[in-house]
Amino acid sequence: MDRQRTEAVDRQRTDRQLRLIAETVRIADALGVDLWLRGGWAMEFFLKQGEESSFALLDEDGSGHVVVAGGPWAGERWPDGMLEGPLGRIGATACPVISPAAQIEIKRMTPVWIPGRPRRAEDAEDIRVLETALRDAGGGPDRERPGGTPR
Repeated sequence: MDRQRTEAVDRQRTDRQLRLIAETVRIADALGVDLWLRGGWAMEFFLKQGEESSFALLDEDGSGHVVVAGGPWAGERWPDGMLEGPLGRIGATACPVISPAAQIEIKRMTPVWIPGRPRRAEDAEDIRVLETALRDAGGGPDRERPGGTPR
């Protein structure tokens, strides 16, 4: 595939994923469900750049800590402060994202939490980029939810 065609396919894929994220945010808001983006897109929204979208089902334990809602790790705690992340934006699409500090902790700890999961070069690079952005920005984007309501 030539470079122009590859770039066009990548742009279409990115646009489709942004539409799906925007639709998911609208549906969650309409249902009164809090939603935070995590994973690769959370980084993109935090860094205001702009491919993988990743949502996690969350719950709270009896002490108010955010925990994994289901599956083999149900009830396991997520990092403290995870849901205190900024509202990220790419173009007209806005979505709350998990805190950069939690993203860093998850990337550092996943190989410990999931034995056999290798440390990945992309995670080390993501950690470096997030730490640099936090240092340079002094906190990152604004902290409003879509619709202008504070968190």
